[in-house]
Amino acid sequence: MKNGIFLDTGSAMELLQDYEFNSPGQASPVLLARSDNGRMAWKDAQGGTLGETPHQTA
Repeated sequence: MKNGIFLDTGSAMELLQDYEFNSPGQASPVLLARSDNGRMAWKDAQGGTLGETPHQTA
């Protein structure tokens, strides 16, 4: 938090800048403060989870 990446809103931690994680499971402990594989926790703009959304490759 000292380096200005996170903002403590009192009820959650908010990222103040873009930050790329290598996997959904890597982001979960940082952003959710708990263990999670991220496939059901992260949702797209339409509300679909990563587990429901087909994977896109570049």
